[in-house]
Amino acid sequence: MLRGDLGDPEGARAFFQQAIDSGDADVAAEAMVGLGYLLVMFQGDPEEAQAVFQNAIDSRHPEWAPAGMVGLAKLLGKHGDAAGARAAYEQVIGFGHADWTGCARFNLAGLLAEQGDAAGARTAYMQVIESRHADWAPAALVNLLNLLRNQGDIEGVRAAHRVALDTGNPEAPYALVVIGQLRDPREDLGLL
Repeated sequence: MLRGDLGDPEGARAFFQQAIDSGDADVAAEAMVGLGYLLVMFQGDPEEAQAVFQNAIDSRHPEWAPAGMVGLAKLLGKHGDAAGARAAYEQVIGFGHADWTGCARFNLAGLLAEQGDAAGARTAYMQVIESRHADWAPAALVNLLNLLRNQGDIEGVRAAHRVALDTGNPEAPYALVVIGQLRDPREDLGLL
């Protein structure tokens, strides 16, 4: 992947293919996911990327199959197949891998928000927050708070803040910023 970042996607592709052909199931599955992302990012070949991600999924590798599902979901969403992306994210969640489940729920929430399903997005973000996942829970809280701010839902922000405090989310103070943005300053002055 680094070779792709350095302007040598063909070289990166060759290394990924070598790893896929290595006969080592762990290395091959990881390389399939890497190649899928390389194809999406640098070579713009969604059909081939989809096939490579599907190969990673078909490997049933405990770490890299759900990673391939996430890659496939992102690819589908990027190319306008929201239903396919949603189904792939739900498949990842059903797989039960803690890291990839958090990632899938987080991305599913974003997809739902883009589609106008604010309630579904709120639920998915809250599930990630409640999972206490070190990487995904803080990001989910920030996105949930931004969604609630855009809806003008100060009570929702307050509720999310309580959950964030209860779960030890490091982004909990951001809720106070959002509450401050939503409060009408006239309330404090007794003008309402």
